[in-house]
Amino acid sequence: MPTSHSEGPVDHEKSYRGLSLRALVHRARLRAIVGALRRAAIGPSGRLADFGCSNGFILSELRVARFPYPGWELWGFDHAVGYIDAARQRQMAGARFEPFDLDGPGDEPPLEFDVVLCLETLEHVGSYRVALGKLARATRVGGCLLISVPNEVGVHGALKFFGRKLLMRQTYEGFFRGRPQGPYVRALFRGEDLEQFREPPRHGWGDHLGFDVRRFEEYLRAQLIDTGSFESTEARRPSLGLGRLYLLRRRS
Repeated sequence: MPTSHSEGPVDHEKSYRGLSLRALVHRARLRAIVGALRRAAIGPSGRLADFGCSNGFILSELRVARFPYPGWELWGFDHAVGYIDAARQRQMAGARFEPFDLDGPGDEPPLEFDVVLCLETLEHVGSYRVALGKLARATRVGGCLLISVPNEVGVHGALKFFGRKLLMRQTYEGFFRGRPQGPYVRALFRGEDLEQFREPPRHGWGDHLGFDVRRFEEYLRAQLIDTGSFESTEARRPSLGLGRLYLLRRRS
């Protein structure tokens, strides 16, 4: 769950607290993640990695929920050194946190893992296509890859776009950088491709804007499932359709 590369670390843990709609949605997604891992029946021991681990909050919540089981070795990766420092300060037993950039052209996962998590992160990287390849290579044969991303298209996208403006006072200037916002709003209501607004590419995106889950699903299926390297075991729409959750198992 990274922030943009130009911003400082953000405490994402706060978005899970309280009775706000945002907190309720985030906690519902966390329950969906734990449920998917339990249904995967991954066993009493192994190695799990969270790519985009932020300050280690999700891994700490998995420990609280006693899942994965205590015998599992946990790894957390994030591009922001501030997040890694904060995660290390948790002093979680059996957990290791290291910097890693899903966008970095020369960076490759240091190990293969039995379970790979990438939660609300791919919408922030410069190229989810590059990042998805790294996640696939980090998953051992027979292992699981669990991905969650937001739904920013159609009615859901419009509600989020204007809701953030009204409730969170977001201006989106970091995304539009002086460009008019009208064409983006029209594209939302017309169901047009949103990836066009991520041109030219950047190393990272602070906002969710321009992430088109339809294009992401097409690429996910074409590159991982249709090739036979992964099989899809779950595809869900948690939090009233505001997000997507995919559980895949590596076959080859």
